[in-house]
Amino acid sequence: RERLWNYTLQTEAGLGRRYALALWQRDDTHWLGNITNASKLLASSKGVPRAWSSDWGTETGRNDKVFIMERAAAPVLLTLYSAYMRPGLVPAPPGIGENPERVIVSASQCGSIETPMLSFRDLPVSVAQLMPRNRRGKTHASLCVLRRYFSRENLLAWANGTEFCEDIAEGTG
Repeated sequence: RERLWNYTLQTEAGLGRRYALALWQRDDTHWLGNITNASKLLASSKGVPRAWSSDWGTETGRNDKVFIMERAAAPVLLTLYSAYMRPGLVPAPPGIGENPERVIVSASQCGSIETPMLSFRDLPVSVAQLMPRNRRGKTHASLCVLRRYFSRENLLAWANGTEFCEDIAEGTG
């Protein structure tokens, strides 16, 4: 992320323009629909930097699969690798350990960044992985999503046609 952020800064300087929003996503992110309208996010601006994430999977701090952030939040959040690798750069709450989600929360608090959450309908993402499948004697990889990252509401709304990794592993998918 940080390297891409540095390229973004160079591009902005070369164009003489600045992006209004930035997006990060983990490499295991799987989009299950369209993202909310960016104009809607920008229209609700309060003058305080904001970074939106999903409202699921927040047991350990903040869901770190996807963040949509205002330009003012990007310098803090897109340089978290340096902050994480240099202890003391970002004050950490007690018991932070190795949890990246808590690092995000801590960095957001230190950078005075608001972190509102978006519903699954506004940010329809899940975690996906490639699973080996054997069909007709041939093995191939199949993309599947992890059921544990779906709430009951999300399952009912989005699971039609979605292959779940647990089903493939059990041989029922």
